[in-house]
Amino acid sequence: VNTDDFDKDNAVSKAGETFNKALERVFPEIREKLEESFKDKYNAVSMRDSVLSQLGWAYYLKGDYDAAVKIFDKALLENPVNARSLTGRGWAFYQLGKQNNAVSDFTSALKFIEPEDGDKLQEVYRGRGMAYHSMRRYDESIQDFDRAVKYISENDKGLLGEIQMTYGWALVVILLAGGALW
Repeated sequence: VNTDDFDKDNAVSKAGETFNKALERVFPEIREKLEESFKDKYNAVSMRDSVLSQLGWAYYLKGDYDAAVKIFDKALLENPVNARSLTGRGWAFYQLGKQNNAVSDFTSALKFIEPEDGDKLQEVYRGRGMAYHSMRRYDESIQDFDRAVKYISENDKGLLGEIQMTYGWALVVILLAGGALW
């Protein structure tokens, strides 16, 4: 993806057009809802930030993790405290095998998420736990999975199985290595 186009005067318009095209290909059923939510809520800069963040997620969902990172980078230039963009870039880095970058972004995102926003906290702790697990930092992985489990809502109980499976393997590795659990 050529991100140079986003730096022109008509960046919001171009980002919106690119976003709409991506949505039409990836998940058209939510396009109307997203467009509606953008109306009258943001000024041009924050709208651009939101559009870029959503576009980054569209590329992530499509499996184009390199493009997602580039788009999230642009969103974070607009708003460096955007937890949603930091989380998305963290997941993209995770998928690219760049675990240190993933941990850094997930850790940064935690600074900007409200304590009552359990869904976002669950996603970030789960992502950082997965990255730590990939790095064989099992103690930290287990701690983050413990944190993530506290925030799983009734709608996301399927995530519990994913966390339990990864968590279980981390415990087995620690026990086999003769390590202490806590």
